Amino acid sequence: MGYRSDVKVIIKKNDYERMQKELVENELFKYAIVKEVSKIDGIILEWQDIKWYTEYKEVAEIENFITNLDIYKFIRLGEDYEDIEIMSNAGKDNEYEFIDTIDVIRYIDEYI
Repeated sequence: MGYRSDVKVIIKKNDYERMQKELVENELFKYAIVKEVSKIDGIILEWQDIKWYTEYKEVAEIENFITNLDIYKFIRLGEDYEDIEIMSNAGKDNEYEFIDTIDVIRYIDEYI
């Protein structure tokens, strides 16, 4: 079954279009929920309940692509409550610092 995570990435729309062209063979795009954020001319990519292992070629390609962008935010929540990974770059002079408002909500099931 494997360890699962929820992942959310926000990037500029033009970077998303470039990513689709450069990573055209990447199978993970099939499973992404894609939302447009017109306020910032951006795109949110979201994967739910996915095996997000950096050892996987498709995952490494996406992470390498986004971490080389001037503006992005990446959030990964693992199954373990403390397993949270956040990477971001708000651009030169923090011109896009508002991307920090993008978040992933963790729901906790309580069993009685």
